[in-house]
Amino acid sequence: MKQGIVFREEDDFHLCRFDEEADREAFCRLLNEYMCDPMGDAEPLDEEGQKRLLEGMASHPSSVTLMLTCDGRTVGLINGFFNFSTFKAKPFLSIHDVYVDREYRGRGLSRRMMGKMTEIARDNGCSKITLEVREDNVPAQRSYKSEGYGDGDHKMYFWEKYL
Repeated sequence: MKQGIVFREEDDFHLCRFDEEADREAFCRLLNEYMCDPMGDAEPLDEEGQKRLLEGMASHPSSVTLMLTCDGRTVGLINGFFNFSTFKAKPFLSIHDVYVDREYRGRGLSRRMMGKMTEIARDNGCSKITLEVREDNVPAQRSYKSEGYGDGDHKMYFWEKYL
């Protein structure tokens, strides 16, 4: 676990231990499945890409990866990054990836993971949690709305510039 992150471990949740091979393998498997999913719309990472990703996530000072285990198997993950709100003068958590293995969907597991991330954000003094969701990912939107997410006080656009 990263230094300084407050986390209350439960039987089926843990923060990714990037120094343990089982977590590294599960992390790459789930992220590659997500990338190949229609909502990921990308190609899986090759071995070199996986190596860079694992090293980057393990060393990034503000990353937090929550993993969910069911039936003795890691079946879900959320990647988030702590940031800082200048307007609130407090940290906030930005959720970047949410993925549940296809076999385990429809069981409310993403809601449970989102709830656990909310707990992590509160325990770490965050003022809010942000996330992005594709316009065409209606199931995820329903799930996020049921957890209290929606447009902020002012609707924002997520823009990108690739380098």
